[in-house]
Amino acid sequence: MLQNVDEFSESSSTFTRKLYFDPKSDEPKGDGYWITDEELRDKLSNLVDVSENIDEVRYYSNPLYPWQVMDALMYHLFVIFQKIEDTYWSIERWPTRFTMQRAKNKGILLTECERNPRPANWFTPVKVHQSANAKRMPLSAVMDFIWKKDKLNDSYDSLSNNSKSFARSVYNQFQDSCQVKLNIYICYLTV
Repeated sequence: MLQNVDEFSESSSTFTRKLYFDPKSDEPKGDGYWITDEELRDKLSNLVDVSENIDEVRYYSNPLYPWQVMDALMYHLFVIFQKIEDTYWSIERWPTRFTMQRAKNKGILLTECERNPRPANWFTPVKVHQSANAKRMPLSAVMDFIWKKDKLNDSYDSLSNNSKSFARSVYNQFQDSCQVKLNIYICYLTV
């Protein structure tokens, strides 16, 4: 299971300031591992062309627990970026850590996190909340935003500074505010 029940209680959450990084999450023998943000900066520049622009940004939700039949109040949000050549990056905040994954198959990022199934079920599936064209910015701008805003060192608060606030702040920073796609794919212009 992705997380245990105690992970979401404030008293048991000790933020580790580390993140789980899996650059090949859709490959059976990928190499997901724990890494510090400094190590990630070095690894990213060697792994991928961080100057290539992101094309689309979406944020999704999944229930916190596999037994949930409603997810109106209790849910986890995560962001997926699509780069032009159909490479996907997910980034998400958990009570004790961050997770960053890369895949050619977006379906893996929607159904798994840290190589474990997401706690979705028939009543509460993984859902897209918002989708937008991304600002013409490179993936390195996403990393810069996270580091400059010190998102990796923010304390977790289950009411105010959680996966929802993190995902929305990343999404709002990188969406093209002139064109936002709703999950029913109707476009509108924001004024």
